[in-house]
Amino acid sequence: MGDHKQEHKKISAGCLAVLAAASLMPLRVTVAQQPFPLLGPDEMPAATACSALGELELSELSGITAAWNRAGPSPIAELGNDGEARELAAHCRVQGRIEPSIGFEVWLPAAEDWNGRFVAVGGAGTAGNISYQRMAPMLDQGYATASTDTGHTAGDWEWMSDESLLRDFSYRAIYEMTAKSNAVVRSFYQRPASFRYFNGCSLGGRQGLVEAQRFPRDYDGIVAGAPVNAYIDTRMTQIWAMQVAQPGSPGQTLLDEAALDLVAATATAQCDTLDGVADGVLEDPRRCNFDPGRLQCGVAAPGRCLSSAQVEAVRQMYRGPRLPVTGQIAPGFPVGSEAGWSFASAAEPPVISLQFLRRVIFDDPLWTWRRFDLESDVALAREQAGWLMDATSPELGNFRDQGGKLLLYHGWNDSNNSALATITYYEAIENELATRPNPLSIATPEFARLFLVPGMGHCAGGIGTSQFDAQRAIENWVERGIAPDRIEAERVDAEGTVIRTRPLCPYPQTARYRGTGNSDRSGSFVCSQ
Repeated sequence: MGDHKQEHKKISAGCLAVLAAASLMPLRVTVAQQPFPLLGPDEMPAATACSALGELELSELSGITAAWNRAGPSPIAELGNDGEARELAAHCRVQGRIEPSIGFEVWLPAAEDWNGRFVAVGGAGTAGNISYQRMAPMLDQGYATASTDTGHTAGDWEWMSDESLLRDFSYRAIYEMTAKSNAVVRSFYQRPASFRYFNGCSLGGRQGLVEAQRFPRDYDGIVAGAPVNAYIDTRMTQIWAMQVAQPGSPGQTLLDEAALDLVAATATAQCDTLDGVADGVLEDPRRCNFDPGRLQCGVAAPGRCLSSAQVEAVRQMYRGPRLPVTGQIAPGFPVGSEAGWSFASAAEPPVISLQFLRRVIFDDPLWTWRRFDLESDVALAREQAGWLMDATSPELGNFRDQGGKLLLYHGWNDSNNSALATITYYEAIENELATRPNPLSIATPEFARLFLVPGMGHCAGGIGTSQFDAQRAIENWVERGIAPDRIEAERVDAEGTVIRTRPLCPYPQTARYRGTGNSDRSGSFVCSQ
């Protein structure tokens, strides 16, 4: 099932035994003899095989239904756009529930349309729903695909007060969804998937790392974008940032929109051409030696300057939370991400962080972020929940040795969780594996690579080239042994026109302009250190 060396002592051996048993339980299929009067003869075999999935019996499976869906408009409201239903390929839609309350779905294209691959997609925020928007394009491309709500309903925060439901959210739901989905795929197609992938961003990125760390044999390839794997530090940093930006009366911020726009414009003007081209995007913000002190009133021109308190607030955001004695708690936000600091003017912190502290750490639904104490509360949160919520173990030796491939990516302008945190994690993998037995002599870049996306926000958007195909890159790596030396990325305007292309480079390389050629075309750039 996987290496559990990092399992905290509070996770009982019995719990792990249940998980192991679940993957070994035999399944029984009873073929239901149902008429399908609206189906053509070509769909009858698939519809019959689909119906049979409703009779599957698996460990801890409390219910399952299966229905064949013909190609056409989907009845799933979440997939609609401006009142129009989304078209989906013909598929078997399997809906299941795992004890006590984990919902999951598996969508299976017809055998003749299946590409032989299974892709589980990750959730967002705190999950609480099925990721239909991520499943749909996978189905359209011929994948069998699955998703889970992780055991609760979005918008209902009561589950955070229940440790067993926190455990489902943290790791059990993803593992169980994977085990049950593999059984469904095997039963429907009468063979397992040739290759198994996990693809997620944000919470989904964290879920991918949970699989690599705890259950290294589940997937052949994992794409983990902007992973909120340092879960405790991310929640603490968001609350801390609110206090930095709003140290005085509620609703009064040091970092209003005008101040942040000024900082972003000044920093970009200073460092834009470090990659050889002026495009309004910082290729590597760490190379930008920008000091907001140059904007302090008395130094900068009147009307376009910051007070000393504003300058210090910006500096703190760049530095990140730290304590005089214990030092750095978490990385700060990179230069260039200022436009995304929406928390600076918000009335409340991100609801996930607020509810997490209220229900998991303090057990007080009336707790307010003004009461947050960096020194005592970070230590308390790490002690109470870090063992369960964090997915920061760099020990990926088992995942590496069984042939797994990990593709990490993160947008430099992400203001939800800093790209610097993912760099820290990647370097921890390198350092950890350098000191551990490595019988196959596999270097870290041979199984794990990190791609930083200039100008991209949290998982998408921003001012950079934020559209790229990480799934194709991981497949080429797993199935053909072609490690991604660069990933082609695009920036698309509102009309769908590609206006710029760039290579994304494996860390620590960055894209550098060759000195000749169209600076809006990827071919004019080379990846180098």
